[in-house]
Order: sequence, then structure tokens, then C-alpha cells
Amino acid sequence: MLMEAAKSSLLLIDVQERLLPAMAAGDEVVRRCSMLLKAAINRPGSAVIVQNADDFDALHRLGLSARDNLKLIRGSGVNVSRFKPAAAPRPPGPLRVLFVGRLLHDKGIVEFVDCARRCRAAAPGVFEFLAAGETDRGNPASVNAPALRRWRAIGDVTFLGHVPDMPTLLGRAD
Repeated sequence: MLMEAAKSSLLLIDVQERLLPAMAAGDEVVRRCSMLLKAAINRPGSAVIVQNADDFDALHRLGLSARDNLKLIRGSGVNVSRFKPAAAPRPPGPLRVLFVGRLLHDKGIVEFVDCARRCRAAAPGVFEFLAAGETDRGNPASVNAPALRRWRAIGDVTFLGHVPDMPTLLGRAD
């Protein structure tokens, strides 16, 4: 058995984005999986890493883990000294509206694309919409390839993919 094979476990759990919505839906499969998750989390030698205080509190509140088994690392957020507005005056041209993140339905990419369509139709030439990020094939909320191709063909949003120099891109956005 998998549980018996591991002497210790280290789990990284995305509570707010995945676990809580699934548990709130009341799905029987999710309920059973949460029981297995509780067993895995509370095994001797196991630890759970969460990236924010809300996830830490939620796992404890739901009875999935004791507080001493949870480890909080501040992995989510933005370094505001590195990512800051450009000091130079804004160049002339359309307003640049930027989406940054994985191209997931629950991150708002569908709404962003719809907003771009509406804004560009109502005020041609006023806005430029950019999306920095990639799909996540392992995530069921990921935008599928046909939808992304369709959005690219329509042209309301320029999809940049992975952008290694985010400070520069953010500095150029409005």
C-alpha cells in the first residue's frame, strides 16, 4: 500500500483554490478523499506546507490537521520592491491592461478576454490587452488549446506565454 511504503510525507496543499470549493460542493468522492487526506496529513513523520495563513487556518478549522503538523511558508505574494511602477512617464499609445497568471478559468482569464472584447468594441484603439502566463495541463480549470487558439485568432488579447522579465512587463502596463 502507498501509505505503508512512505516512512514520512511532505504535502503542499492548495486549500483555498482547490480543496475548499470541492468540499463545499458536497461531493461524496471529495468527502472520501478528504478522509484519506486527513489520514495522510496526520501520519507520524508527515508535515503539511501551506503558503498563506488562510490555508493554515482552514486546514485546522476543517479538522484535517493539527496546528503543530502545519508549516507556513510565505510563498504567495509579490515583492513590491522588485515589482513597481516604471519611473519614466507613460509613453503615448493605448492603455495597456495586463493579466498575469496561469490561464485558468478560476483565475479570471475568461472574464479578462470578455472584458477585452467589450472594451475594444466600445473604444477601438484605446486599449491593448496582454496576458502573461501559460496554460496548466495538469489543472482541470486550465483553458483548453482550442479556446486559446480561438482567442489568439480573434486578437482582442495578445497572449505572451511565459515572461521571464516580469518587472519590465509590469512597468510597461497601465
